[in-house]
Amino acid sequence: MRSVLTPGRILVIDESMIPFKGRVQFRQYIKNKSHKYGVKLYKICTVDGYTSKVIVYTGKNEKVSGQGHSEIVVYEF
Repeated sequence: MRSVLTPGRILVIDESMIPFKGRVQFRQYIKNKSHKYGVKLYKICTVDGYTSKVIVYTGKNEKVSGQGHSEIVVYEF
């Protein structure tokens, strides 16, 4: 996708939940979602909705302290 799409200056960070009930350590449970169990993804998307990069959220990151969750995700991209 990177060879075809050159993202512009404006990018969006999107959060998605992929429904999954199998056994993995990083499966998430969010009681207010229609799919309560799943794997959480963070994506960098263009304004048009095309996905440029994906990160699978695997749990709390202990490497960086003193920052909020959204800041850590932005720095990982």
